[in-house]
Amino acid sequence: MLKHLTLALPFVGIAQFAAAEITVETYQCNGGEIEQIADSVLDTYNSDLWLNEYGRPSDSHIVLRTDLPQAIWATIAEAEAFCAAPTYVESIRCAVNGEISVSRVAVGDIARAKEYNIDRFAPEHGQRIYIDQTSAGRWTSESNAQLDEICVQKPVIEITKYFCTAEGTLNIFTQSGTAEQLTVWNYMQEPMPAGVTAMYYDTTTRQSFWSVLTPDEMGVMCAGADTSPVEDGQWEMTMSDFSASADCPAAVSGAIQEQVAGLTKTMDIVWPARFSLNPMFPDTQAMGSWEDRGDGNWSLLVNRLEMNDQLMSLVVFNASIESPTRITWENNIQQGGFGVCQVIVTGELNKIGG
Repeated sequence: MLKHLTLALPFVGIAQFAAAEITVETYQCNGGEIEQIADSVLDTYNSDLWLNEYGRPSDSHIVLRTDLPQAIWATIAEAEAFCAAPTYVESIRCAVNGEISVSRVAVGDIARAKEYNIDRFAPEHGQRIYIDQTSAGRWTSESNAQLDEICVQKPVIEITKYFCTAEGTLNIFTQSGTAEQLTVWNYMQEPMPAGVTAMYYDTTTRQSFWSVLTPDEMGVMCAGADTSPVEDGQWEMTMSDFSASADCPAAVSGAIQEQVAGLTKTMDIVWPARFSLNPMFPDTQAMGSWEDRGDGNWSLLVNRLEMNDQLMSLVVFNASIESPTRITWENNIQQGGFGVCQVIVTGELNKIGG
């Protein structure tokens, strides 16, 4: 369970959860039996164990040290069975340079099975794991020679990634990888076409598209001017309410209540020509830009983290323009783990001067 969080309200930055920590009983194999050793402390990632707290299947799963660098999750019964007859399978990885490397994985390794998106135990036919250049795995009965034929060197491509900011400017950065890696990493719907040199991220639909446009050509598309639905001037930010789900510890609710109570902030705002609500939270480091959902409703995805198709954290701002001088907003924060701790903070932004 989440032990604590730090809610950094809009007055000082974006709302974020502090990394949770859990202490887990840890064992190793000794003479065919399990032997308890010092407990392990895990948070978002423990590089010594190659595990993280979010991957723990249940409270009954312990950490089992094996002969490999990476530890595994196991119940006591599973740990006893493994230590009685430690069993490993070969893992064959295909590198970008076309070379294959062979390592080992403990039989039943939950974390590695999720990482490679394969069944935890080998099927009847296929007793080895093949991992391609996108880190996707499959069980196989193919020999090293057969795998070597399909593991060929592929060119590393550098593409330009860009998106339009709310102010109408162009944000540009680059990314390198094979065509297959770039397709998987960016959740593209279509394979990378020949001759493509760029990728455009649409902050409205939150989708990426292959592009042949140059940054200069894209910059023209980003330009524009809108009529502002709210007035420039002096605005006051206030916090009005909060709620916390049953999975949030009482200490969390108390900490939020202390931070919310009576806080206000005054800002001089000139809304951008290509209108957005960015001036509301100018210091926020978000994954995208404010999205216009119509009828005066806006949304900002600040952060979303998934691990093995499970939502680990989510931070979203929602806002509604009630009038040219009043905006209401909501900050929705979720943290995964053993349960989902959800915190909702609401407030208003009102014009108080010219």
